[in-house]
Amino acid sequence: MLKLLNLFIDDIEKKLENDENIILQDAANLFRGPISVGGRLTLTNSRLIFQPHKINFEKNDEVIEIEKIKGVKKVRTLDFFDTSLRVTIENDDEYKFVLSANTREKWFEKVNSML
Repeated sequence: MLKLLNLFIDDIEKKLENDENIILQDAANLFRGPISVGGRLTLTNSRLIFQPHKINFEKNDEVIEIEKIKGVKKVRTLDFFDTSLRVTIENDDEYKFVLSANTREKWFEKVNSML
């Protein structure tokens, strides 16, 4: 799935800083208000980066510095599916990422370990 998704998303390697390394990367959705935007979520040693695929109307990347993350919580998608993570940053803005059920725990543990 990620290989197919890569055809529709710009190469993340071009957007990384010199000392930045990819730790995790998966297909994900990001809720922007009521709209679920499909794309790819990448965790690096310093940032969480969501890149929408080119088929979306919403095309802007969402970049969150790890040092600004205040907390990560496992939440349900549509109050039914155990597939989402809510990331809260220091100004109390929240980002809800939807991952596959078999990867959410890995993301939760890894991001929490970096806080």
